[in-house]
Amino acid sequence: MAETILFRMAYRNLRRHFSRSVLAGIGIIIGVVAVTTIGILGSTVQMTVSAQLSGLASDVVITPMMSYSEYISEKQLRIIEKVPVSGDVTSVKQDVAENVSKGLHSESFRSSIIGVDLDRARALWYLESGRWPAGTRDEIVVGHRFANDKNVRVGSNLYINGATYRIVGIIEEQQGTSSAMLNPNNAIVVSRDKFDRLITSEGYAYVILSIKNISDIENAKNYIETRLNGREDTVSVLVMSDITQSIENVFGTLALVLSAIGAISLVVAGISILNVMLMSVLERTKEIGVMRAIGSYRGEVTRMFIYETVMLGGIASFVGMALSILGGYLVNTVVLTMFFPPRMIAQTGLTMSSLLFGQQAILSIVEGFLIGTAVTFVSGIYPAYRAARMAPMEALRYE
Repeated sequence: MAETILFRMAYRNLRRHFSRSVLAGIGIIIGVVAVTTIGILGSTVQMTVSAQLSGLASDVVITPMMSYSEYISEKQLRIIEKVPVSGDVTSVKQDVAENVSKGLHSESFRSSIIGVDLDRARALWYLESGRWPAGTRDEIVVGHRFANDKNVRVGSNLYINGATYRIVGIIEEQQGTSSAMLNPNNAIVVSRDKFDRLITSEGYAYVILSIKNISDIENAKNYIETRLNGREDTVSVLVMSDITQSIENVFGTLALVLSAIGAISLVVAGISILNVMLMSVLERTKEIGVMRAIGSYRGEVTRMFIYETVMLGGIASFVGMALSILGGYLVNTVVLTMFFPPRMIAQTGLTMSSLLFGQQAILSIVEGFLIGTAVTFVSGIYPAYRAARMAPMEALRYE
């Protein structure tokens, strides 16, 4: 019975000073929205990047050791292709074409040119327009940024080292590719046989081994190291899963830092609550004196003020939690629209609901509510303690 009365008195005081309670609650709402929305943002970026990088985790990239050779030889490629694990081997030739122009009398420029098996290229990239080269025709595709920078389109001709090639396709812009190294955004992409006609090279710039079972990565790495680096280091073997793990750790740390920055606003709101409750104690000094004079215990006075702060913090935190879901939706929409193309999101299998109500996002929402409530609780302890310590006679004489 006593607890019900204390709750009613706490609720009555909040309503009696409604404007002041609302202003104090707004501080908590802003703090909760800041902490939760930043947490959802960090969760969205981390989940999206992790999903995109998951395609890289099973890649092993083999590059030539420059102190030994500038290229991976045909013999080395044959050894790599015999690696005793299930996977796909993509051998890539890459160089710079020194004499590229849009017309016979146009100013020439230099451009990166990639020679790759076109069947593998189809599996790696999507075209935003046009088609892939067919047959033995002198046809090429170019990257999205190359097309924009050089103002070319499907159907345009390029003159490369004296030979004429028609652009039949433009590759969709790559924010992240199936291989971190194989990025065609600013390049011309041709089949390997056409590359050999245009550029004189002694081997391959790098080889990408895409392993189907990620548990076989270590076996593949050991095989390549043993066969190619047995006597001296001739190639460098880079396991992409190590890099992706480091990147994910960085984004996880970034999310924590952003949440900590957002928590500063809750600290400021807590100071506001402390000030409001101290003012409430001063204004209700006589009321406290009457309660103590008629037999109320110090613990009851303390609980009344604690209930008041918890009610204020709980309501404000709940409102902030509800608003943060809307804020998280808006943030996710902006982030996904600005930084991640629709096809990339489709490839990851992520949806707005999975990002907004994923485990990490839900944890951020709950954390925001709990932190907001905890801050108001802590802010109310000292005013409650001060009210309970008042001497009844001195409180009754207070003007």
